[in-house]
Amino acid sequence: MTNRFINVKRSYMKQTLVAFLCSLFLGFSISPAIAVPDTHHDSVMGAERPTWLKKLEDQIKYEE
Repeated sequence: MTNRFINVKRSYMKQTLVAFLCSLFLGFSISPAIAVPDTHHDSVMGAERPTWLKKLEDQIKYEE
């Protein structure tokens, strides 16, 4: 009876270890995709320009 209990315990430990390693692998494989900034978004959406920059460009155009 003791051997059966030990086998069940080992099997449970193996399953827990496999689940932990899978979750670790998925976590590390997804995190770089989240951490990389989306630079394409600014060019598509037309990044908001500060008002002072627009005024400066208008002033330069006016002086030319």
